[in-house]
Amino acid sequence: MKKSFILLLTLLSITFSGISQNVIDSLQNELETANDEKRLEILFDLCIKIIVTYNQYQPQGLEYAKEARILAKSLNDQFSTGRADYLLGRLYTKVNYDTAILYLNRSIEVFKEIENDDFLAKATHSLGRVYQYKGQNDTALILYETALDYYRRISDNIRIMTILYNVATIQHHFGKYDEALKYFEQIFIIAEKDENLIWQNHAYNGIGGIYMQMAIYDEALEYYMKGLKIVEKMNDSTLLPYLHTNIGSLHDALEDYEKAIEYYTIAIKIFKEMNDKRLECSLLNLIGQTYIKSGKYEKAEDYCKRAYKLVEELGDKKELVICLNNLAAIALEYEQYDVALEYLLQAQPLVNDLQYEALTTYNALMLGHIYYYLKDYQNAIKHLIECRIRAINSKDKLKEVRSDTMLAVSYEQSGKYDSALYYFRQYTIIQDSIVNTETESRIAELDIRYETEKKEQQINLLESDNKVKELHVKQSMIFNWGLGGLIIIIILIAFLFIRQNKLKNEHKSTLLEQKLLRLQMNPHFIFNALSSIHSLMNPRDVNKASDYLGNFSRLLRSSLESSREDYILLEEEISSLNNYLELQQLRYEKKFDYEIDVDPKIDLESAILPPMLLQPFIENAIEHGIKHKEAKGHIRIRFNLENKKLTCEIEDDGVGREKAWEVKYAKKGKHKSLATEIIRDRIKILNKKLKQKINLAIIDKRSETEQPTGTLIRLDLPYILD
Repeated sequence: MKKSFILLLTLLSITFSGISQNVIDSLQNELETANDEKRLEILFDLCIKIIVTYNQYQPQGLEYAKEARILAKSLNDQFSTGRADYLLGRLYTKVNYDTAILYLNRSIEVFKEIENDDFLAKATHSLGRVYQYKGQNDTALILYETALDYYRRISDNIRIMTILYNVATIQHHFGKYDEALKYFEQIFIIAEKDENLIWQNHAYNGIGGIYMQMAIYDEALEYYMKGLKIVEKMNDSTLLPYLHTNIGSLHDALEDYEKAIEYYTIAIKIFKEMNDKRLECSLLNLIGQTYIKSGKYEKAEDYCKRAYKLVEELGDKKELVICLNNLAAIALEYEQYDVALEYLLQAQPLVNDLQYEALTTYNALMLGHIYYYLKDYQNAIKHLIECRIRAINSKDKLKEVRSDTMLAVSYEQSGKYDSALYYFRQYTIIQDSIVNTETESRIAELDIRYETEKKEQQINLLESDNKVKELHVKQSMIFNWGLGGLIIIIILIAFLFIRQNKLKNEHKSTLLEQKLLRLQMNPHFIFNALSSIHSLMNPRDVNKASDYLGNFSRLLRSSLESSREDYILLEEEISSLNNYLELQQLRYEKKFDYEIDVDPKIDLESAILPPMLLQPFIENAIEHGIKHKEAKGHIRIRFNLENKKLTCEIEDDGVGREKAWEVKYAKKGKHKSLATEIIRDRIKILNKKLKQKINLAIIDKRSETEQPTGTLIRLDLPYILD
């Protein structure tokens, strides 16, 4: 169905282009017999038609503009000379910025001299746009403000909105998102008043882009959907590649990289056909970044090198910086740290010239990473602190949390454990604010609504088209029956497609819920561990606190890494459990012993299991069982292979659940184990997609006299090999 919609818009575009080409052909025929003054006007018309029709570099357009300039000079026509310079500036914008600036400045001088506000505004506006493309945003803003005054004098709302859009884009680049939103809202007010659908769409897409940058994805998708409805209403295929780019970016942010590349590929194909090298280069960089995120570095390198080759032709500083950053990220993955540093240092002066906040922040983050891997922790900390400050100012929570994580480990390696602990705490606070179940659920709901409404609109479009055809073919019963059958088939296909999308989104929602439940374990564990460190922070326990913090940082790193994976190796899980139990022994001054037994039939190097399933039960065994026991306790962990199932048992000889509950109740009132509830919820979700179910049993051990002697936890897991 999506292909049918794209085909329809493409056909409309071909029809429109065909009509425009007919006009151009007609003007070219007139040119052959026209005298000088008439010829000059036809040359101008041809230039304008080529600019409007193709929106791309056309050598023929430059030839017409150059001929017009020579003719205007020979006629001693000052206005026409300025107009020819203006058109040459517009046409050179597609191929060479410096030459474009030269011609536009010439035209501005002419229009000032003859006091023509209309063309003075257009030339100043075009000059601002060229400086914006070059990355000289301060100069562009000054020129835009000047052009805006001219446009307001002549009440040209279309160009007023164009200027406001350009200014909003620059504010976006500076990281001033609130200011950018105000400009886009001004555009929408003017466009709605003038009933201008094209500019309403531009405003929606601009607002969606701001919310994307702020990681408010539900709002971004909602505005992109509004833009889509307008594009469908207008049947304007020229806006289609921008829409595909926006939706691709949204899927990219939601880590659906395959879908993102699908949308980007459609967009880049259209930009290439339009011969718009600037936008083609931007899409090449975007696809390269997406392949980096998905771990496909060879493909990423191929796209980045193609972008680099293209950006050298254009001289576009912004795209060059993005290209160098991408190549640095690839070198980092290959552990070529010196090469990565070379790319970033090459990009840094360009970043400073551009004053583009998002790029400056990212560059600082990347430099922090590289210096960390080069073990130059002082420089790493310097750049990471710069990144963090910029991220906070621009409300970029994703970069803020990444800088907090790297600052924590950099300070740890420098031996500054108090600073490391501070940034670990900051990481936890920000991470909690990013993980928002309600927001993610709303995104899934909006995505389903988007697909459903799109299919319904396509069906309505086909039905309307069929009614028109029926008026012309009433005498043909065969056609009517065939048409009716076609409609039924299309509706049936649409129904099946929507149903398939619904099932797919339900599956995606299940995976998301599982991930969120796993993420809830991290703050729970971190809170308990940080409380323990706090309790040791006094003069006589400094060394013990330092040892505890060192072990804790290693365990936390392991926990953060495993939280991104659906499964981890059993060997890694056992290593983490050992580390955790050693920390708890240190905390409780050897109040308990422990042992971990592994069945020799288990392949430790290949066996995998979901992360963070066992640690909460061990924590309960210590906190609620061993802690309240007067004598020294013992914890035994066993891994056995029985009937193609991995059986995990956690046995303690503590006071038992009943006694632990009495102690908790006496101190704080009724107590509910958050960790156990989360684990039960995780098991329910895992069982929805596993063929072999996970079984959990909690057994209260008792003596012959029915006295509690501890607790036994038994987990039966599918035996899965990686």
